[in-house]
Amino acid sequence: MFLLHTDLLGSYKIRLDLNEFTIEDPSGRILRSGDISACYWRKPWLGGDEPENTFPETERKFVRAQLAAIVWEIVGICREKRVVRLVEPAADRRLTKFAQMRIARQFFRVPGSVATFGATITPEFEVVAKTLVAEQVHTSPERFLFTTVVWCEELDPGYPWFIQERIYGDFDITIVYVAGIIFPFRVLRPRTVGPTDWRQNINTDNEDTWITAQLTDAEQVAIGKFMRAANLYFGRLDFIRDGRELIFLEVNSNGQYAWLDKVEPYQIHHAVLDSLYDDACSIAR
Repeated sequence: MFLLHTDLLGSYKIRLDLNEFTIEDPSGRILRSGDISACYWRKPWLGGDEPENTFPETERKFVRAQLAAIVWEIVGICREKRVVRLVEPAADRRLTKFAQMRIARQFFRVPGSVATFGATITPEFEVVAKTLVAEQVHTSPERFLFTTVVWCEELDPGYPWFIQERIYGDFDITIVYVAGIIFPFRVLRPRTVGPTDWRQNINTDNEDTWITAQLTDAEQVAIGKFMRAANLYFGRLDFIRDGRELIFLEVNSNGQYAWLDKVEPYQIHHAVLDSLYDDACSIAR
């Protein structure tokens, strides 16, 4: 196994041409593109201390963009060789929030959703504000817009907003889908207790406990149909359980899942590894 830590690219030596690439890691190990049997694209992040400590401030944006382009060229060669497995790079650009919901409404109830910019917001339901992207607000410290109950008359129409019907429901459900295998989990606490967005409890004294969830046969079939319609081999899907109904919120095509492996130790981990050696999970060009 060879790891390319994209937040520490300055520690690697990379060369690529029209046909192949080589990467040397900090220990001197060398990876050649012709030797790769499987490539797993796991949330590349060009952050960390580099290039901040290496390049002048005026050049960092340019250098970061160049490095990102090199990473994309590397994964492009891997896709042409059909060795990229399970996770489609940049599937989130194809499956935007609204595109997901248009597919999902064939199989599940989806909340009413509206995005606005410079327009009057007049929803016909109680709403929450959410974010369409994972960008933070560059305050000090940086902040993120979690799902928040809002009153539309208080929202400044000069800003872009993504608002959605407020779903009360019983429990938050998250499902890890790995090449046809479904791993369902739910937050132990009911939705009537604690914050609207369970992510606000991460890394706090009130961090939520997750347990295995139960799905009906019909729900499992619907999840499989949705993933095939979305053309995804992998995803972490978020739902709200409202009585006997699953309400679709979103699918993250490269979602995190390691903390859920504590519930059923390493089952997801092994399913992911198995899929990396399965030609049927190759991402087409």
